[in-house]
Amino acid sequence: AILSGKLDDAGGMSFSRPRLPIVPGMPTTIQVHASVSDASGLVTEGAGSFLLHPSSAYVGIRAPYVAARDEDVPIKLKAATWKDEALAGVEIRLVAERVIYRTNAYRSDRTEQVWEKTVTVARAEGDTVQVRFEKGGEYLLSAVIKDEQGLENRSSTRVYVSGGDFVHYGGDRKNLELLPDATEYAPGQTARIIVKNPFERAQALITMERSGVRKVWVRELTGEMPV
Repeated sequence: AILSGKLDDAGGMSFSRPRLPIVPGMPTTIQVHASVSDASGLVTEGAGSFLLHPSSAYVGIRAPYVAARDEDVPIKLKAATWKDEALAGVEIRLVAERVIYRTNAYRSDRTEQVWEKTVTVARAEGDTVQVRFEKGGEYLLSAVIKDEQGLENRSSTRVYVSGGDFVHYGGDRKNLELLPDATEYAPGQTARIIVKNPFERAQALITMERSGVRKVWVRELTGEMPV
């Protein structure tokens, strides 16, 4: 936008900010360039910037990377102002969408909403709510908050749910993607690993290796996200 006006006696000028596109969850950097000319036509220029927040309230969401179908899944929610001041007693809308993978290279993945809940974060340090997923697959989980002016903000994360349900996974059938439930494990700890299976039913050759092959076994994989 281009704005023009006349400087006041103090050398300043005020104007109303034009309506700008706002993406929830993503602050936008606004660049301002100014050019001033005096009575003789001499011109001086300057530039600056400021951060435009989509809302005065922010919400954080944390969920396990891997979860199981029909079991309680803990979701941590926390709200704060754009000045990083904790908020308590605020309502948050929690939305779960299941990812429907593309069936060929000419289509894009899409999502379908499977449930929506409204929860209240009562404590300044945040609260944990329990949710369930009835089907296996990949889910986009979003937390939505509104400030006093009704401006919306959101945060999202993904959860991979194991289960026997199959929807076509549009990935590369020559490669299998493995999704561990943690980045590291202690000796004796059990690791849960989801296989993003592109086939409705398949025989998998599984090896455990460390300085060579330690263990080999065959297992039948069924559904989209077997463990």
